[in-house]
Amino acid sequence: MKVTEIIVETATWQKKSGKNKNGGLNKKGVASYRKEHPGSKLQTAVTTKPSKLKKGSKASKRRKSFCARMKGMKKSRTGAKTKRDPNSRINKALRKWNCESVEQLQDMLMIAESKIFEIMHESHETDYIKPFLPFAQEELQINQLPTIKVVDRIPGADGTTFGCYRPEETTIYLVAKGRHSKDVLRTLAHELVHYKQDIQDQLHDESGVTGSEEENEANAMAGVVMRNYSEENPE
Repeated sequence: MKVTEIIVETATWQKKSGKNKNGGLNKKGVASYRKEHPGSKLQTAVTTKPSKLKKGSKASKRRKSFCARMKGMKKSRTGAKTKRDPNSRINKALRKWNCESVEQLQDMLMIAESKIFEIMHESHETDYIKPFLPFAQEELQINQLPTIKVVDRIPGADGTTFGCYRPEETTIYLVAKGRHSKDVLRTLAHELVHYKQDIQDQLHDESGVTGSEEENEANAMAGVVMRNYSEENPE
């Protein structure tokens, strides 16, 4: 019985030799892809700085189209961990095309850092909140965090209230003392949803009532945020 050996060679565009270390394909990779996909218009990335591109030129239009598509994909189809990772493929591609810089990628983390100090001066036992804030911010797609104050007791509330968002102050009050960290983070996520509802003009006088649409949404979304956070941080 005659046996015919079939050797399948991997195309260059799928190999390391066809890829650019900064993301995307290099010239060899693009040529290989176009050979394997007749009719493809794939080209190498536009890496020229936007300020040096001629307005209305093909290169300028290509860059603008690419950035719009990829930013949309990053916003709606990319997980929080990948969004924050400067070495993820999508972030490398955005930097390569000059859609985003490392500084822009870190802006959200810097916002979280600036807010965390308002927490830390209230209590030094809340270190676990620090890494949670940028995660929740990404999950809920919040551009800027409210003031967050960790207190032993919420001013004007009874002793059974562990968290509240006050729109008139743009402030979340959070009780952490004597509670498990996951319970505290769930409360924080819940109140961050109310903050998001506020900036979207969804809150009204009955929003805080048990069973209201806003309260149910806050409970549901907080649960999703905590489940995703626990999956990425099993410890």
